Amino acid sequence: AWRLWNEGNLNELIDECLRDSSSFIVPTEMFRCIHIGLLCLQRHPDDRPTITSVVKMLNNENTLPQPKEPGFLIHEVSTDRERRDTTSSINEASVSLLKPR
Repeated sequence: AWRLWNEGNLNELIDECLRDSSSFIVPTEMFRCIHIGLLCLQRHPDDRPTITSVVKMLNNENTLPQPKEPGFLIHEVSTDRERRDTTSSINEASVSLLKPR
């Protein structure tokens, strides 16, 4: 979503069936929701809007601030084989307890 935002290609984020149908959802409303979602994912918590602010943003058409980079980004998607070949633990140990510690 962040990459598409930076490229200005938000249409790619909208499901094809919504994009091609004459649905009641206006594309500008979808883009606004995406914009607000990106504001909620900003790296620093102080930059993120409160839920009260989000509700206000959804209920009016005021200009929104530009989102900053999200707190996490997936730069590369690994294949299933790559995931199996690597371990998530440095010492190759894992804990699989069903009861909380």
